[in-house]
Amino acid sequence: PSIPAKSEGRGSRLPLRLLFVGRLEYNKGLHLLLQALQDMSGYELTVVGDGSELAHLRSLAVGKNKVILFCGFQSDVSHYYRNADIFVMPSMGPEGLPLVTIEAMSYGLPCVLSDLPVHVEVSQNGTGAMLFKSGDAASLRSELQKLMDCQQERDKVGDAAYQLVLQRHSPQVASKAYVSAL
Repeated sequence: PSIPAKSEGRGSRLPLRLLFVGRLEYNKGLHLLLQALQDMSGYELTVVGDGSELAHLRSLAVGKNKVILFCGFQSDVSHYYRNADIFVMPSMGPEGLPLVTIEAMSYGLPCVLSDLPVHVEVSQNGTGAMLFKSGDAASLRSELQKLMDCQQERDKVGDAAYQLVLQRHSPQVASKAYVSAL
């Protein structure tokens, strides 16, 4: 597989399209994102995934000012990455290598990630993402609001994310790492 061409043309459309991709389990933190978005407007949240918390999360999503689309499990999520403005991964851990986060970064999406050690590492200490205090909906809301309020900030974080993936996770970089390990 290769790194996709960075998605262009997101511009300053409204509503902003937020994206969550992952299992719908408590530790993935989608409930925190729903709490952080409470009483906010100007967004549409797309949730891609399935799991034991689906019914509970749907009940949390009911309410005014909330446009939340639950799309279920999808074998190919590239369309969702290409059409999103901001990716959010509020996981409370534990996490291994967060592939959905690396995928989102590879599309040049600005990401808001919990400050789990693996997210700190993948984002190079927050260079390629906005980090918030894990488990803290208010911290998540604050970092998300910064991106939602400023197109320039979204562009800056998204560009940094894309560059990090090219530098650290491209097929060429992986091949060199495997060859040197052998």
